[in-house]
Amino acid sequence: DDILGEITGEGGVFDFTKLDADGQPLNNQDAIYTIESWDCVRDDATGLMWEVKTAAGGLRDQGNTYTWYNPDADENAGSAGTQDGGDCAGGISCDTQSYVEAVNEAGLCGYSDWRMPTREELRSIVDYQENFPAIDTSVFPNTVATSFWTREPNQNYPSFAWHTDFKFGLASYYFFKAGEKAVRLVRDVSRE
Repeated sequence: DDILGEITGEGGVFDFTKLDADGQPLNNQDAIYTIESWDCVRDDATGLMWEVKTAAGGLRDQGNTYTWYNPDADENAGSAGTQDGGDCAGGISCDTQSYVEAVNEAGLCGYSDWRMPTREELRSIVDYQENFPAIDTSVFPNTVATSFWTREPNQNYPSFAWHTDFKFGLASYYFFKAGEKAVRLVRDVSRE
């Protein structure tokens, strides 16, 4: 059985599969990250695949922060946000758009269709039985207890975008797009 297990939290039933660098399930789903690392996690309950952060510096490091930036006027509520205002490694501009492009160019887990998550998607991996961070770190190691940007701008306040808290698992809030937040990318697997 390649399923890590079902863990019931207030947010629902979790059904995660750890994936290697090629997007294939690990043989040992009980693996400990420091012994056998994985790059992505498939959520079999929602049909989403999630990026796993690293602690080794570089593009996907847990400590990287980004400003919210999306130049697409149809998606940014009238304000593109701030380019290159975060603090990150990996030789890219430290904003959400640049990060998405870099991860897609790198082909994380064999895919190039990674994107920013919605509030609902990001909240689907919050584990309300955990805090600091409010996520199952045996599945999502190297997660910092901080807020993560969503793809959603605040329609009423164009200079703001929504983020989800992973300190206590609190609801999503909006913040200045020029602010620095973490990012965890997602992709749809239900269409495969």
